[in-house]
Order: sequence, then structure tokens, then C-alpha cells
Amino acid sequence: MRQRYSWGLGVRMALTLLALGGLYIGLGYGVALLFGVFVGSTGIGHFVGIALAVLLLVGGQYYYGANLALRSLGGRVVEREEYPDLHSRVTALARQADVPKPRVAVAENKTPNAFAAGRKQSDAVICVTTGLLSELDDEEIDAVLAHELSHVVNRDFQLMTGITALSIMAGWIVRWGFLFGDGGGGGEGGGAQMLAGYVAALFVWVGAFFVGRLVSRYREYAADRGAATLTGDPTAMISALETISDELESVPEDDLREAEQANALLAAEVRETRLGSLFRTHPAVEDRVEKLRDLAVDMN
Repeated sequence: MRQRYSWGLGVRMALTLLALGGLYIGLGYGVALLFGVFVGSTGIGHFVGIALAVLLLVGGQYYYGANLALRSLGGRVVEREEYPDLHSRVTALARQADVPKPRVAVAENKTPNAFAAGRKQSDAVICVTTGLLSELDDEEIDAVLAHELSHVVNRDFQLMTGITALSIMAGWIVRWGFLFGDGGGGGEGGGAQMLAGYVAALFVWVGAFFVGRLVSRYREYAADRGAATLTGDPTAMISALETISDELESVPEDDLREAEQANALLAAEVRETRLGSLFRTHPAVEDRVEKLRDLAVDMN
């Protein structure tokens, strides 16, 4: 059964895109301050410097955002010869969803999870962890793959790739910008300029997290519905979510920490935050399961 585009999700994505644009301008300003790319000290020179930094950031995210997401989880694109069954499953589900077959990637990580990333449907990549392949049964794997393909159908994977890439880039600047920052060429006010650049990058790093919250929970519900539609079996997605949730308790800390870098993209949240539901990247598993059970009743 072909899945329909979620227009409710589309409205939320449009609002999130506007907020994301503001964050790109903010990070461009921070980069311009740190690396001294202003042309002149005031006026048009500042505008040119910020515009140049924003263009570089957007261009880098557009072409390398998916690679940044893969690298954050240690994933690599794999050929059919390496994972023939996985490729066959993705091919069959993509045909049902009427979208181009995404590239297939695998990450050596014991966290049972998956994500979709990319800049357009024809360039999408679905990455699964070795933990997911080893811990889930065939029906559960199909459900998770269908969930990720639903993100491709709804095109929300593009937006979340951008948010994740922006967060990663801002985090790099906060951690390592002092090694390369110019701070105004070391002249008068250079120290203050570098500090302002750090504050701007830090603001974007935190802001990207909250901007992702504008759409991330709704997109998970939409993808769960899409998975149930594609597979015709809501109970398989329920079982997959419960298995992932149970298995996360036994995952080594290093694997959890590595997976958290791409948390907003993953099929299920890596672990609960101590600060409550406001900081969750996903709805609670119990809420997702309840909605899927209601959907199963409607489909029968």
C-alpha cells in the first residue's frame, strides 16, 4: 500500500525551516567573528562576511550533511554483495513507497537503531546498526526500514539532516574554533570579537536542539503510521520499538554516546534525558505504541 504525504508534517517543517534559517545566519555570524572573514569593519563589510560564511555553511551541509550524519555514528555505505538481504528489503519497500531506492549503510554499533539522511530523495541513505540487525527479527527489521523510508516519503529527512549537520558543525566550532580563530586578526577588540563568536556558535548549538523539537516528535508519529501502511502490520513496528527499548539497557556506554550524536535522526531515542520530556528527541515509546495499537484496530 502506497503511503501518502503528511501535510500536517509539511506545515511544521515549513516553520522549522524558517527557524533553521535564522540559526544558519547566527552560525555564519559566529564563524565570521571567529575567523575574521569580515570585509571592512562595519556596514557592508559585515554583511559580506556573514553572507560568505552562511553560503559556505549551507553549501557544506547540502553536499556533506549525510556524510556528517554517517560519520557521527561510524556508518559506511555498503554494496549488495556485503548485505544482500538488507538491500533486497530496502529495494522491495522503496518500490512499495514509490520512491527511489536509497543507498544502504551499516554502522558498527551495538545500539539497535537506524536513520535516514540526505539532501534529496534520489540521494537518500538509510543506515542501520549492527545491533539492529542482530537483535531484531525479520518483521521488525522490515518495520524499521519502512519507518525510515517514510521519512524519505515525507521529505522530513532532509530537514533533520540539515539540523543535525548544523548542530555538529556548531559543536566543532565551540570545541576547536580557538585553534584556528582569527578573532579580528589579533588587533584591538580581537579578544572580544572571538568571545562573541563563541557565544554565537554556542547559541546555535543549543538552538539547533530546540529547533529540532519543533518537528521531531510529530515526524516520528507520521513515520510510524507510514511503516504500518507500507508493511500492513502495525504490530511489527510495535514489536520493533519494544525490542529496541529493551535492548538499549544492555548497550555499552561508548556505543550509546556515539549514537547520541545523531539522536534526532534515529528511529528511537537512545536514552531518556534526566531533564524530562521537554528535551526528548522522540515521543515516549509508550505513546508511540498506543497510537500504533489504535491504528491496528482501525486497519482490521
